[in-house]
This record gives sequence, C-alpha cells and structure tokens, in this order.
Amino acid sequence: IGAVTIRAHMTDMGGLVMGGWETAKANVFHDGLRLPPMPLFSQGRPVVPTFKLIYANTRLPDMIVPDLETMYHSLELGEQLLVETIDKYGFEAYTGAVRYACDASAESLSDALRTIPDGVYEGEEWLDGDGRPDSPEYVVRVRITKVGERAEFDFRNSSRATRGALNCAWPDIKTSVAMALKFLVDQRNPVTSATLRTVDCVVPPDAIINPFPPHACMFYSTVVRVTVWAIFKALNPALGADAIASCGQGVQAQTECFRPDGSQYPTQVGGSSSAPWGATRHADADSGQQVFNANMLYEGGVEASERISPMVVLRSEYVPDSAGAGTNRGGASSISDHMWLAPTRHRFQTLAQKRPQAGGGVYGGRAGAYGATWMWDGAASDHGTRPPFFPAALRDGAYRSARPTGGKFDPVSNEHDPQSDTYVSLGDMLPAETGAIVRSLSYSGGGWGDPLQRDPERVLRDVRDEYVSVEGAARDYGVVVSGDPAQDPEGVRVDVAATEALRASLRGS
Repeated sequence: IGAVTIRAHMTDMGGLVMGGWETAKANVFHDGLRLPPMPLFSQGRPVVPTFKLIYANTRLPDMIVPDLETMYHSLELGEQLLVETIDKYGFEAYTGAVRYACDASAESLSDALRTIPDGVYEGEEWLDGDGRPDSPEYVVRVRITKVGERAEFDFRNSSRATRGALNCAWPDIKTSVAMALKFLVDQRNPVTSATLRTVDCVVPPDAIINPFPPHACMFYSTVVRVTVWAIFKALNPALGADAIASCGQGVQAQTECFRPDGSQYPTQVGGSSSAPWGATRHADADSGQQVFNANMLYEGGVEASERISPMVVLRSEYVPDSAGAGTNRGGASSISDHMWLAPTRHRFQTLAQKRPQAGGGVYGGRAGAYGATWMWDGAASDHGTRPPFFPAALRDGAYRSARPTGGKFDPVSNEHDPQSDTYVSLGDMLPAETGAIVRSLSYSGGGWGDPLQRDPERVLRDVRDEYVSVEGAARDYGVVVSGDPAQDPEGVRVDVAATEALRASLRGS
C-alpha cells in the first residue's frame, strides 16, 4: 500500500563534532556515522547488533536509543491508523483520496503560476564563505522561464560545491522551489509529491546545490534558504503589491563544553536562532520566529537550554530601529547574550553577513538590519562569573573589550557597522574561560511599502512598545513623537502638525 516514515533530528550522530554542526567538515565521512539500510526492529523487538553499533558510535547513546524507540512506536501507530482507515473506507477510497490530494495540489500551483506574467526572471543570493580560511564567496543563481502554467527553474550558473558542509543535494532544490512558490503565489494548499508537476528544475553537476560524493551536506538548510531568497529576488518585481519582503536569519555559535570527567554536555548551538520575517501587504511581520523553513517559535527554549547546559541566558530581546521600515514593517532583530559557566570552545556560523538578504524591502519598503556576533572572554574581563550589565544598544563603549566574531565592524570601536570594510568570519574554534559571554545579533526582516505611508498611530504604538525609537520614528517614518516611552509609555503622543510638515519635507527631498 505504501510506507509511513519519520525524519527527525538526533542530538548526535557521531562524526567530527557533536550534532554535526561544523561547516568546515571536509567530506561526508566527517558528517557522522554512515550506515547502509539495516533493520532496527524485527517482529517488534530491537535488533541488538544494530543498536550496539549506534550505541558505540554516538556521544549521547542514552538519549539517542530512547529517541529511536519512540520513533519506532510512532511508526507502528501510523501503520495501525492507516490500515484502520483502509478497512473502514476501502482501498479504492484510500487511493482515490491520495490521487485527489496530489491532483488538487498540482492544479492549485498551476493556477497560481498563471498569475505571474510570462517572461524570464533572474535572481541571485550570496554566501560569504564555507567556514574555512581564505574561502571564496558562493552564489546561487536562478533563471526562471515562465509560460502559462509551466515554469523552468535553471540553476546552472550557481557556484561549484563548497569545500565544507555548506551544500545541498538536488532534492533540496525541489524543496526550495516549492517553498518559494508557496510563499509567493500559492499559500493555501499543502505540498504533495505532485505540487511541482508543471515545474522543471535544472541543476548543474557537482555544484553547491548538487554536490557529488564525498562532499558533505550537513548545512543543506542554509543553502535552501539562500535559494529561496534568490527566487524571491527573481519573482518579487513581477508581483507588485503581492511581493513579500526578505526574512532575516539568526546567527549560530557552535559550542563545545566538557564536564570534569571529560564527557561532553549535550550542547551544540548557542547564539540567536531567532529569525524575523519579512512584511507583506497584509500586515507587519513577526519578530521572534525561527527561520521560515522551520516555522516555530524559538525563544521559549531558554529554560530548557539552561537546564541541560552550564550557561545562563542573560538577555533575549528585540533591537529598536532594526526592522525594515515600510507601510508595514519587517520583524525586528533579536539580540541574545549567553554567559557560559565553564570553560568552552566556540565557533561562529556566520555565513551570510556581508549583504542584506533577498534584496531587503519590497514595494518601496526598506531593507532590515544586518547580523553580527561578539564574544567577551571571561578571563579577559572584570566581571568574571557575574553577569555584566552593558546595554543591548549597538553603540556602546562595552564593545571595545569584546572580540568581534562574525559580521562587519568598526575597526576601532568594535561596534557593528554594516558600511565597514572590516569583515570578520572566524574559521577556527575559539577557546574561552569561565564567564565568557557570546552576544548574537540576528538579521531583521524587510519592510513592505513606503514608510511615509505608515499610519502615524501605528508608528506611535511601535515607539511605545520600543520597536522604534523617537529618533527612528522621525528619521524612518517622518513621524514626530513627543514624550518619553521608557519612563511614560502611555504619555507619548504624535505631533500631527509637525509630522505633516516633516513628511512633506522628506517627500520633497
């Protein structure tokens, strides 16, 4: 009849580092334990040799083995429910439902493609490097030829496969295309195996989107996101008011931390995974989301992270004036401070920090802010294991004692500076003493529409909620706000006459 399947993350899978989070892995053998098809269970019982093999080749077998058992029993339940459904409704009804779901998905996307004007559309998006020293930049380029209900997505001018794990396999390109089209033109129907029935994808040999063995693909999801952004760049100009602004992405810090007995804490990734979304014609964008292909809230994991790892989340909050301005604004950047209570080693996965992503804002909206990371080493600072109380502001003397670890910076002050020529991307693990603090600043989302068209009362609400400062309201939206949002948020007001005059001046300029 078919198969039920689960694809799930494992806390560890062997390989070069715990969880596989290392962009500089040289080949697929660094990725993790490689197994041919092998039975895990037979007649409802574990196959002991297979479990022994897994147990001996992962760092956290006491977590991995129960996870596999849970997956097995979930699949058993899935099989039971499917068989019960067929017994109840009949085999013909079941197969008919499958055909209907696939046909409906294909027809929905075909109808959506007809709304895009026929033509040829091109877009590209860049990655700063592959996480290894002296890395070149890499690009994903797409040329879309669209006629009627059919489209060809040609990626043959993309970069060759990278030297590390920053690649994705050709099936991931189908995922990227389906995801981008679902965002842009066909939001209401689920993806099935027939969604791309009228779409062809062309990929080159041994490329960043189609690597040949033994290239690694652990960071396939990063390349998927970049591919979606390239498609956004290509198609957004043809969509007019239906264009969707760019979403941001978090920055990740791979952390290794060991107990006194030499065992490793189950921690791979720190930093900020929060990824603000881009605005649309319908509304402002969310700020505290995961990256769009994960689509789940991130910040709720603070307590769980602190429970299993020797670290404290000192700060996790939005950054004023970071969101892409527009009639509808993008999601704001998040800034996160993690203090580690034991000696650690860090590697910062900052893979796309040189350029605003996906062209920034759309339909007159502006691009969001760039991302960056810093580290204060506990041994080199005066706070030791006591939390520092330096502010979340991006302009502050505290950055002079920090080490920039990813992004663009002022070479003197170490403050974040998107216009600077000083670009930092660490390629090696960075050791740190107890008390080290990692600060991560995520990208923000782009805006939709002319910022000077935004309702002043919406700008006032953003000032009151500290998404926008009083100065930012005037600079970015032409709205003059009086009052002190920090001391008296309910007392702030819009100066209507001054706002009308300022907006007229800004439009004239």
